[in-house]
Formats: sequence, C-alpha cells, structure tokens
Amino acid sequence: MDSDEGQPLQIVSTGEDEDKNEFILLEDNIERILNKIPAGTKVAILSVVGAFRSGKSFLLTFFLRYLRHGSSDDLSTAWMTASGDALREGNVNEKKSSPEEGTGDLKGFAWCGGQSRQTTGIWMWSEPFLRKVSSHPEKIAILLMDTQGMFDNETTMTLTAQIFGLSTMISSYQIYNVDKRIQEDNLQHLALFSEYGRMALGEQNTDTPADDVVNEVHDDCNTENETEDVKPDTNVIVKSPFQRIEFLVRDWQNFDTDWEDALESGKSENEVFKAYHSEMMEYLHSVIKSRGASDLQSTRDQISRCFEKVGCFLLPHPGFHVIKKNYAGDIEKIEASFRGLLNHYVRFIFDTIIEPKRINNRSITGPELLNFIKAYAAMFEHDGSCFPKAMTMLEATADANNRNAYDMAIKSYKSAMDAVAGPEGHFVKESNLNVIHKESLQSALSIFNEIAEMGSEVAIGRKRTELLDDIEKERKRYFDSNAYRNPFRNVEFFALPLIIATLSWILAVIVDSTCSTDICERAEDGFQNIYLFIFFGFLVVAWRHVIGSW
Repeated sequence: MDSDEGQPLQIVSTGEDEDKNEFILLEDNIERILNKIPAGTKVAILSVVGAFRSGKSFLLTFFLRYLRHGSSDDLSTAWMTASGDALREGNVNEKKSSPEEGTGDLKGFAWCGGQSRQTTGIWMWSEPFLRKVSSHPEKIAILLMDTQGMFDNETTMTLTAQIFGLSTMISSYQIYNVDKRIQEDNLQHLALFSEYGRMALGEQNTDTPADDVVNEVHDDCNTENETEDVKPDTNVIVKSPFQRIEFLVRDWQNFDTDWEDALESGKSENEVFKAYHSEMMEYLHSVIKSRGASDLQSTRDQISRCFEKVGCFLLPHPGFHVIKKNYAGDIEKIEASFRGLLNHYVRFIFDTIIEPKRINNRSITGPELLNFIKAYAAMFEHDGSCFPKAMTMLEATADANNRNAYDMAIKSYKSAMDAVAGPEGHFVKESNLNVIHKESLQSALSIFNEIAEMGSEVAIGRKRTELLDDIEKERKRYFDSNAYRNPFRNVEFFALPLIIATLSWILAVIVDSTCSTDICERAEDGFQNIYLFIFFGFLVVAWRHVIGSW
C-alpha cells in the first residue's frame, strides 16, 4: 500500500470545557482506515502513550519513515533520510515559523518543539502497512496510533484513564513513553489503568510473580538482526488480557559508555548495541524485581498479570537542536547515539517482534477489530463520568466477539449457497439444494461455535439463535430464487391454455378438411383465433419473463 499519501485521522475526540470527560468514537474515520486492510489479513496495532510533550508524535514520525522505506535487508540508517534530509512530516515548527509559505509537511503525526500540546484524543495513521515480520508466518497489516498526552494540567484523570485504557485494550504493542527513568508513579499509573483488563478476565493466573515476566523479557528483547546468537522468545507464558507493554525511556543519561566513543575505539555497532542492550535488561530487571514492601510488590504483580510481555528500551536525548521551537527537522542535527539506537529499535519492532492483535487467543482481522473498538469505546461514551466496571468490559468484549462469530458464520453460509444458488447460479433440484443447505448450515455453526467462546452461555445462545433465524431467512430466499429458475415452474398455469390451443388447432384442421360451408368457415376462423390468441399470449409472457418484469 502506498502509505506516503496517508494522513493522521482522529478516531476518538475528547470533550471541551463544558464536558471535559466527553469521549466520542469517530466511526467514519476508523472504518475508512480498517476497510483498506485486505480481507483475511491479520492486523497489529502499535500505540504510543505517555505524558504530554514527551516526544510521542516525533517518535511515530520516525516509525512512519521506517515503515515506508526501511528493510531488513539493509541495516543502515539510510531509511531516515530516504524522504529527505529533514524530518518535515508533521513538523509544525515550520508551519509556525513560515505560515505564509506553508512549508510544513503534515503528512505525519503533528509534532513541534516547545511546551504546548499537539495531540488531543486518539489518532491513527490512515494507511495500513503490509509487512512480513518474523513473529508471524504471513504478512500482517500494521497500524500506528498516537494518543493525547497525560498529565497536561488540562486533561482530567478520568479522561486520561479512558484514553490509556482504550489504547491498551485495542493495541497489540503498546509503548509507554517515560522521561529519563521508570519511576514508581509510572508503574502505579500503568497498574491502575490496566486493572480494567485483569478484572474483566477474572482472577485467572493471578499468582504469576513479576520476576517470571522479567525473565521472559530478558530473552525476548534481543533481535535476530542485531545479534547473531540471540533470538526473541515469543512464547506466551502468562494468560493475560493485554499482549505487550514496553517502557520507552527517553533522554536516558546513564549508559556506561558513550556511543560515539565506543565506535571510535574500534568496536562494531552491533557490539556497542549489544552492550547497551544488556544494560537495558539489567535496568528493567532492577525496576520490576520483587520488593519487600507489599504495596510496591502489588504494583509489579498487577502489571505482570495484565500483560503477556513487559519490555524496556532506553533512548538518549536527541540533542538540544530538536527541542527548539524553530527546529526544521534536520536529521544530521539529531545526536548520533539517538539515531543509532533508534535504528535498532525500529528493526526490533517492525521486523521481529510485533504481532497481530489477539482476542481470546485468536488473531483478528480488520472487520473484527472494528467491532471490538466500537464495543470498547461505547463503554466510555455511555458512562464517561466514571471508570467502566470490569464486568462491563467483559460483556463488551464478549458481545463484540460473538458478533464477529455471527458475521463470519453467516458469511460462510452465504458464500456456500451463492456458489450454487446465487445470482449467477442455475436451477438445482430441491433435494440437492437441501443437502447443500444442511452442509452449509453445519459449517456455519462450526465456525460460530469455534469463535463464540466468551461471555455467558445465555449471551452466546442468544446470538446463536439470531444466527439460526437469519440463516433460515436466507434459506427461504435461496430456495425461492432457485424455484424461480425452475423451467417447469407454474406448469399448471400453462397446461390448460396449451390444451385448449391444441384442441382448437385440431378442430380447425378437421373443419377445414371436411366442411366448406359458411358456418364451417366461421367455425374454423374461430378455432384459429383461439389458438393464435393463446400462442401470442405465450410469446408476451415469455418476453416479459426474459426482461424480468413478470
């Protein structure tokens, strides 16, 4: 797909002063995006959350460049300048400095230097990126999502929780952007906002300690591209409501060695990164490891219960040129250490580790994702003044999942019946069509039963009944359409006129050959008129039948 022509589209808008908790899903925009995903293609959603003015949109613009121009076959940083030496996509600084020239290229997520926030609500890039990643056997569609910054003195705590919560619920790879270090309040906020998902799935697997997740992360945060002897471990060891959370620590200042100094000393970039990566894992382990204090340990256990994988990546400061209000996006002005580590980071995500979104242990497609987003967003829309109850989340998830099961089942039935009795089909004996109907019905029910495994039996049964009722309506439609194609349809309607026309013709022939009086000639004319009238009547009926107006 040509994502160079894409743009950020807002999918969730938030309230103004009169209702700061207002939360509105912009369905037209989300449908516009998801409808571009090829049928049957699994979809991955990467979202970035974090405090406002922490560089989320700036990071996503680099992600866009890599997805457009990056390749696992070329490990260089050439992709960074493939669209030009300056990062102009989304650069609001240029628009502000030269508004009369309109120099800012907003074909990216809007970013700028300074203290004013840029992103409100939730935005998604309008074009999916089809990409082959090592974590999945087939190409997947990757969507990028940007969120409103938290803790900006304007956004309420409720709205912050709603934005973080919805982003977490629909993403398969969530990046939690934090400044300089992972602080205890970062962990507490993450535990609070992700609590919804854990409660929604009940108390399953609540005894998994945080250390188990950290040990797993220590293995899976190595990439095949950067190191030859370490590969990511993508095995899921904890059944959790959400897939992956990754702490991206920005402006990290505590690497043991300087990036450029290490390269100048003769070490290869891979060797330098491997050392840096080891520091990242040690740091994550030090943050998430078990604590003696019960409240600290509870926070860490909560995170481990809610996410299958917890990761960490450290990025140094990009340089003071970047934070200036007149920064024009010059790539060369970005610190070499930032560019080098970012090059490894994007490859780790988009070539190796990102996975399709899973619901109920099943990877989902674009149309299915749409149903889930609508169901989740509706909870916040209907009760934006308070956090949603966990059972509401479970019911919403189950309802969307059952709706997907219904959609796939009815589609399967229609496809099978269309093949033999659809608009292009021919007449099929009713007994044969009934066999095909029964086979199609069983196949549709199998699909429904395989997918509809969430929620109460009552809710599943209600949706199954709806499916059976609608299939019965479709069956009648197919059987009626097939009967209309029957060449012997309404034969009794034509039989009597045909008999009368035949007898009239026979009598006319007999009278013509045996009698020549005036009375006989008038009788012969009468018989001829009868069968000719019937004959032309049949022609008219046949003509109207052909043009479809019968």
